[in-house]
Amino acid sequence: MKGSDITIKPIEVAIRTRRYGNISFDQFTEDDKEKNTMKCDIYFMGYATEDENDLYSEIIFDHNDFRRIRDSGLFTVERHGQSTHSKVAFNCYYISEIIKYCRIYHKKGNIGWRTPN
Repeated sequence: MKGSDITIKPIEVAIRTRRYGNISFDQFTEDDKEKNTMKCDIYFMGYATEDENDLYSEIIFDHNDFRRIRDSGLFTVERHGQSTHSKVAFNCYYISEIIKYCRIYHKKGNIGWRTPN
């Protein structure tokens, strides 16, 4: 499945972890290719500790809720063009809004702190 580091079936669980330095972003990203291909049920997103031996923070949310709300236009979206890390344009969604509008199955640590400007 595109858009995740690993997928576990039969319930499709996408897992993505980010390096500690990316904590300042506190956003869920989705590139243009992923938007139409990523159809998982549950999404786990975590940020590694500085030594990368554990997770600093993590969240598990309902990805079906996310897609429905994303498509309704309720989320604040930051659009970014291509960069050295992505060959396609992508959208950034605030984790604080995912927490507000989606079913959250688990949340640990300092995640969802950033709000739209």
